[in-house]
Amino acid sequence: RKNALVFSIVLITVPSALMGLLPTYKTWGFIAPICLILLRMVQGLSVGGQLAGSYVLSIEQSSANNRGFRGSVCDASSVGGFLLASSVSTVVRYVFTEEQVDAWANIIFHCQANR
Repeated sequence: RKNALVFSIVLITVPSALMGLLPTYKTWGFIAPICLILLRMVQGLSVGGQLAGSYVLSIEQSSANNRGFRGSVCDASSVGGFLLASSVSTVVRYVFTEEQVDAWANIIFHCQANR
């Protein structure tokens, strides 16, 4: 089970890095959004395996005393990630104008600054 979890983590990490390096539409044309969609699909497939695998691995390797706590940490961390991403998005929306986000502030969310 550990190997499957590690594999799913790699399957979500590599496409994330590749999305940051993906050329823009101006550079690659219609191939850029197709590559982006394919990379997002790989990410989506790996998330299901990663979340379920983390639950199983955490609960299997815990004692009866802390089994519930360790299982809840997995759930809380996934919800915490959504909360953090929403918070950053909200702060960026209120701090920067739409023109600033389009011009350069989107680097907060992406590896490439010029779109």
